[in-house]
Amino acid sequence: MLLTENVEITGSSCTEDALTWFETSMAAAKTHGERLFSELLDEHRSKLKDERERAEYAYESRYQAIGRIGLPAVREHRRKRLKAEYQARLAALDEAEASVPDLNAVVMVRVGLTMSSGRAA
Repeated sequence: MLLTENVEITGSSCTEDALTWFETSMAAAKTHGERLFSELLDEHRSKLKDERERAEYAYESRYQAIGRIGLPAVREHRRKRLKAEYQARLAALDEAEASVPDLNAVVMVRVGLTMSSGRAA
């Protein structure tokens, strides 16, 4: 409705009212969203754990395969390159693990009747 209808924007003359509305809304969002937030965080961590295990398995497999093929100098070069790729992958996973969502209000809208016209604001 905010995108399709005419909306009357009115400012609050009392900043204390706006602050109270914000605090009440934030408390409600935290209370009602806590379970969902926890589930999403657990799922995120589980996926990262699985990804770490896959990366470690792939590293070990490729490391062993490199040891069976080529001259010693070539094998050493490939192992160094593989280790650099593995370290970069672990760093990306560490960065993803450090990123945790946060709750921030982007916009707050109060919907109600206007006093002058009796229409929804």
